[in-house]
Amino acid sequence: MITSFINFRNAILPVIFLFFCSCGGNQQVDRAAIKKEMKRREIKRMTPSQIQLEGERIGQTLLSLTGDSLLSFMELYQLKSDTIIWNQITKDSTLSSILEVYSFAKEEGLPMPSGIQSANEKNLFYCSPLKPDTTTLGVLVTTIPRKELIINFEE
Repeated sequence: MITSFINFRNAILPVIFLFFCSCGGNQQVDRAAIKKEMKRREIKRMTPSQIQLEGERIGQTLLSLTGDSLLSFMELYQLKSDTIIWNQITKDSTLSSILEVYSFAKEEGLPMPSGIQSANEKNLFYCSPLKPDTTTLGVLVTTIPRKELIINFEE
């Protein structure tokens, strides 16, 4: 009985060894995707003016997209958009100074251009007047994380 167990063990061990060797040996590696991700995560040095310009580009692109492309773009940059209607503006808002400028421009009949504003060390705000027709209802404010802006920046 012991000899039959030893023969069985000697026969099954090579089968188990071959089974484990065959698992995972055929994995296809997408080298192009790996290189792209490495390039994306590479340490980048950007000047404040480059950050401002890239924020402008992101904001303008955001305004031109719709549907699924808009959602995937917002997911890529981890964007958060808020619509602030004129009657919802509060003085204790972090955006109050920016929104006051838009309110003043509206009252005076001045043009209200879209633009990028530095919120703090972590975020930028892209502000754009919300015009579904000829009247301006409020401001579309998009928060752009600086980290995602820099990580996704391509020269």
